[in-house]
Amino acid sequence: MVHYCSVYDCKNNSTDKDFSFHGFPKDKKLVKVWITQIKRDPKKDFKVTESKKVCSDHFTPEDFISSASQKRKLKKGACPSVFSWTSQAQERSLPAKRSKLQEEQEILEAEITAAALEGEGKFDETN
Repeated sequence: MVHYCSVYDCKNNSTDKDFSFHGFPKDKKLVKVWITQIKRDPKKDFKVTESKKVCSDHFTPEDFISSASQKRKLKKGACPSVFSWTSQAQERSLPAKRSKLQEEQEILEAEITAAALEGEGKFDETN
């Protein structure tokens, strides 16, 4: 059976082995939090069932129990918090290597800072 992520606007499914899929918690209060976090409305079109899952892409590394087994298991009380509309997701999606443009921007900023520091304390009265 192929699992699909229930998070709004997420297209991940279990055919991609990079993701693990996690069922909704049994705690009703926590279920409400999950539903709110994933931007679903149970009054309109979303009903929590055993087949509804959230993929591992929406959890932080701290949300998982460390284990030697391959199966990823969520800690009790873990809640999805990484989404395309949050800054955490944007930080996670950046490639490990910085792009040439980012490197050039950092160099330019460092040069501007260095030039500003060199000019500190100097005052040109001719202007």
